[in-house]
Amino acid sequence: MRKIIYIRVPNRERHDIFIMTTKESLFAGIRTPFIHDTAYSIILPGMIRGILMSLDETKDEIILGIRVPDDPAWREKLLPACPDYNIHFPWPPLDGQGNEAICPESFWNQMADTPEKLDRQEAHFRVHTLKLLQGIAFPGCRVFDPACSTGAFLASLKEQLPRLNYFAADRAEKMVTKARQQLPHVAHSDFMQTSDRTRFDIIFCRFANHEVIRHDQTAPVIDKLITLLNTKGYLIIFGHTPVNIDIADYVRGKNIALKMTSGYSERFAGFFQYYLLQAT
Repeated sequence: MRKIIYIRVPNRERHDIFIMTTKESLFAGIRTPFIHDTAYSIILPGMIRGILMSLDETKDEIILGIRVPDDPAWREKLLPACPDYNIHFPWPPLDGQGNEAICPESFWNQMADTPEKLDRQEAHFRVHTLKLLQGIAFPGCRVFDPACSTGAFLASLKEQLPRLNYFAADRAEKMVTKARQQLPHVAHSDFMQTSDRTRFDIIFCRFANHEVIRHDQTAPVIDKLITLLNTKGYLIIFGHTPVNIDIADYVRGKNIALKMTSGYSERFAGFFQYYLLQAT
């Protein structure tokens, strides 16, 4: 049995640490974006360092105690990823003052002018989502994206599954303008501030992520989205950056079932956070 090795990660890089739980083991790894423009959210097997034996946090760094499995092919045997792999990034990125880093509104307006960047980042999500919806969606079901960005994600689904009813919203005016070029029902609104109780069968949450909203805002956002689901409706959570909270831990004791925690990209031979929750 191999000895434990210790990996020291300075606080400025701690947001790249992830914990991955499988049925057999608890692994730790460090994200190293390999194709930043197209696959920032993909976790490759090589990023997983080994089995997590200990974790210590000081004011300056995170210290991971890792044991590398004896089997030289242990990483390859993790592929293809099972839908119950749970990947969690415990620490958000920090800004220069040591506070949680959040992208300003101007960033999203800029992204509206370069939609192809967002589209490339979503390619593997679109493939995975289309396969999923072919199994759970039904003609006429109501699909809602409350932070639709340019609308390209929902429009790509509409093209392949035209018999569903699609609804979208965004609080950035430029994003709404772009989305209305592709979707019939797009509202300029912040769903957290509205009292509208319209219900949906499938809701996408693509913004409960690092650098988009704060960690302490995430649970209230998901709580609100759950109230908008029809009975047996689905909430699907993912994003370009890591999801802000451990969804597997969040759902414990709630009236919602966790059906899936990860997806797999055949193109990149890697996996990514992708949560499917179903209202009970």
